[in-house]
Amino acid sequence: EWVGLGEQIARLEAQRAKLVSDRVELLLGVAPVHQQMAIRCTIAEFAAAGHVAQGTVERAFGWCWSLVNTFPETYRLLTEGAISARHAEVIVREAGPLTGSPEELLREYEAAVTIVEIDTTATRTQAHARQVVAALLPETMVQRHRRACEERTVTVESLGDGMAKLCLIAPEVLVRAAHDRVTAIAKHA
Repeated sequence: EWVGLGEQIARLEAQRAKLVSDRVELLLGVAPVHQQMAIRCTIAEFAAAGHVAQGTVERAFGWCWSLVNTFPETYRLLTEGAISARHAEVIVREAGPLTGSPEELLREYEAAVTIVEIDTTATRTQAHARQVVAALLPETMVQRHRRACEERTVTVESLGDGMAKLCLIAPEVLVRAAHDRVTAIAKHA
């Protein structure tokens, strides 16, 4: 019964992914001069309706559109309830380094990852997906470091009531040090 409910939830998540993807398609058709405002308004509308943070909706817009339009086999598995939305999101997110790659490379990635994902956890799927990407897109350590440096960011998201969420994407050793420092500050505040 528990597994059956999980499959039903996955099928519903596939419907939600399709709905979000269709909305993104509409937004992509808006005149460029108005597109950013239309996207922001739509994200705010979805966040308010779903009682979730705007950042959550922004991420959903990205991965749902990619799922439906770039990863047809993964989307099919989700619609059948064979995988969870978490599995699908991991597959889409971990394919990030393949952005701009030829279609055949994306198909090869998806085939290699979806073979394993049905019988494993999303965390293991993530580790496997990273290995597949590394095999398909061999980079030198210097190239990977340069790319990682370009992806470093710090964002602050207001949560209301004087609270905020800080998100830091940086080298792990620095993030762990920042975590220790922020935890110490929070305990003494």
